[in-house]
Amino acid sequence: MQVYFRLLFTASIPIISSIIFYFVLKNKYKENRPPFFVLVALGILFGIYSSLGTEFGVSIGTAVINVRDVAPLCAGLIFGGPAGVIAGLIGGIERYLSPNAADYTRIACTTATILAGALSAFLRRVIFDDKRPTWIFGIAVGAIIEVFHMLMIFVTHSTDIINAFPVVQACTGPMVGITAISLGFTILTIDILEHKTLFQKKEKITLTIELQKYLVLCIIFAFVLTGTYAYFLQNRVSYERTYTTIKTNIDDIKNRIETSSEDSLIKTTKNISYQISKIMDSSRLQNSDLAGLAESYNTSEINVIDSKGIITASNIPSYVGYDMKNNKESEEFMILITDPKVFQYAQDMRKDTLNDGRNEKYVGIKFKEGALQVGYNENQYHDAIDETVADLSNNWHIGEHGYAVIIDDDGKIVSNPNGYVGYGAMVINIDISKLNPEEFARYEMIISGKECFVMSYITEGFTILGIVPKDEILLSRDISLYTVVFMEAIIFFIIFLFVYYITKSVVVKNIEKINVSLGNISDGNLDTVVNVRSNKEFSSLSDDINKTVDTLKGYIDKEAKRIDSDLKFAYQIQRSVLPNVFPAFHGHDEFDIFAGTKPAKQVGGDFYDFFFGDDTHLVCLIADVSGKGIPAAMFMMNAKTIIKNLAMGGMSVSEVLTEANKVLAAENDAGMFVTVWIGSIDLVTGEMTYASAGHNPAIVVREGKNPEMLGAKPNLVLAAIDSAKYEEHKAKLNPKDVLYLYTDGVTEATDSNKQLFGDDRLLDTLKTVEGQSCYDVCKTVLASVDKFVGDAEQFDDITMLSFVMNYLLNKQ
Repeated sequence: MQVYFRLLFTASIPIISSIIFYFVLKNKYKENRPPFFVLVALGILFGIYSSLGTEFGVSIGTAVINVRDVAPLCAGLIFGGPAGVIAGLIGGIERYLSPNAADYTRIACTTATILAGALSAFLRRVIFDDKRPTWIFGIAVGAIIEVFHMLMIFVTHSTDIINAFPVVQACTGPMVGITAISLGFTILTIDILEHKTLFQKKEKITLTIELQKYLVLCIIFAFVLTGTYAYFLQNRVSYERTYTTIKTNIDDIKNRIETSSEDSLIKTTKNISYQISKIMDSSRLQNSDLAGLAESYNTSEINVIDSKGIITASNIPSYVGYDMKNNKESEEFMILITDPKVFQYAQDMRKDTLNDGRNEKYVGIKFKEGALQVGYNENQYHDAIDETVADLSNNWHIGEHGYAVIIDDDGKIVSNPNGYVGYGAMVINIDISKLNPEEFARYEMIISGKECFVMSYITEGFTILGIVPKDEILLSRDISLYTVVFMEAIIFFIIFLFVYYITKSVVVKNIEKINVSLGNISDGNLDTVVNVRSNKEFSSLSDDINKTVDTLKGYIDKEAKRIDSDLKFAYQIQRSVLPNVFPAFHGHDEFDIFAGTKPAKQVGGDFYDFFFGDDTHLVCLIADVSGKGIPAAMFMMNAKTIIKNLAMGGMSVSEVLTEANKVLAAENDAGMFVTVWIGSIDLVTGEMTYASAGHNPAIVVREGKNPEMLGAKPNLVLAAIDSAKYEEHKAKLNPKDVLYLYTDGVTEATDSNKQLFGDDRLLDTLKTVEGQSCYDVCKTVLASVDKFVGDAEQFDDITMLSFVMNYLLNKQ
């Protein structure tokens, strides 16, 4: 645990520096893209951090564990490629030259550190479009660099794998774990400090990040699955390979036992035949002679067989006259008589049916015209070959540290390279009575204090045991497993990069191009053509989008024409309800009046009206409905009708607005409102009573004076609150005075510089209208507005009404 704390402390230096420098540079440089000289400075600094990782490594036996690769990875992935490359070069070169670092892993460590910087630069630039990767991918990159590091140790010591493996085994866990966690923690901390959640759930993530996440999960799943399978496969293969090796060695031992035993017995049989020949040369062969030879050569039987297969002499007199063809086992020796090419023959040890079922081994050779057969019981056989068997396994090796043990039927060790010859097998923890009599039976047992793989085989009355220590097999398995897992990790990482890059380049980039075109189309540019044709699918998608847009343009044109037709019809209806015939009142030359409207769209919300309330009072009004289009026009016609009906009913102007407000507010489901200015002019006296519902003030142009705005409390607009009250005011109009009414479309007309026409320009314009007719007054103001606006679009309706008192009527 102390090792981990020391390594984590060393790794914390580049981690803390990365976090601090990131936010310092983020505040200083836009989008955290520092200039090249800053990246060079960061590369040098993190190269020094990498060197510190080398110098503060922790020794574990023959291995030295360090976290050197964290610094170049942080530099490249968080800040930029140049910083990573420089840090990797500095850290790698320092590792190669360092006198304090282990020579055994010098090449592997140097290569891994330089690669860490280069890989971080490549990933940042090519894979992640010069952006910081996710913390999950940071963990993966940290792990893969150290996996490559460990694999390089194997590669650089391919002829010394046995000694290289303990180094790899000691370093893999700490170095892979700490490097991966350090890099992932650094990126995650930056994400959190930038107010990003752990899995970015608060905002929509990009397709590339989504792809990255699921690819990583798939690769991890595939890696775990194949790694687990590789573990069980290597386990099984190692076990089978071990038992196959043991079986091969047992076969060799068995064959050597059988061959050496037969050679020894044949030799003894030939010696006996020589002695028999000497006796036969000097005298007649007696059974007693054979008995003496049997005792002398320690054999159980000596049988002389003639050319017909009949025993003519034997140390066992009862066998004389026995026909060898009478028994299947004895008939095998007839081959010595019948086949001139066979000079010797030996049987396996077996139960002798003619000799109380005892184990016997028979050996025969050609003799005179017949054959000589010699039999050995189990003890005699073992006495004959014990010396050969005893030496057989003394120098016999199975694998690196495996060996063979031979045990006789009495359970005594006959041959064992580790000693104990002559001792009972229990001395090495083997109970021969519990061994499986089947050929090549397998066991896992503890022998001489070690877990071992064991295989047994019984031959010629001996039990042969092949023994291999389990740790030797596990070492072989683990080396294979580590190598396979390391290679799989690197291959899967390369596959991930390839799939991710190809998908991003082919799919994501093309989708982004299509989205740009679709964005232009959504903004109203229906002439945009989608032209992404890197493959058949995107060509088809581009064609479908273009065809859809063309169809949509057709529908829009058709609908626009229909709407234009409807608007023209509505405009005609609107115009028909507004007074538009001038002069308006024939026979009334005591005043002049003119009004007109110029809607921002074909149908506007402004309206005006003038009518006689009685014989001597002329009512004038102008109004502006909120909104535009058909809804505003409908609301306008309703408001106009209500106001006119109330005004012609003899109400005062304030009462007209109050009552109209109640009616409009009660029926205002659409939430609209209208501003109104209304005045009643007494044509006899010139007295005018007027009221305003949130409308622009009226302007009076008096002869020889500057235009003036009539003061009035504007009050609340109509249709907002049904309980609103409206006040009325009075003014005097003299002959030649001009009354000018207007909507805010006049004063709020905007030019291309976003400046308003305003009240001052309106008053200045009205200074020039003295002596003009009402028509000319409106024409002059409209011309001034148009000149000011220029080519800018008209955003609001322009409506105005002009009234001139020519003379006062005589009161009759």
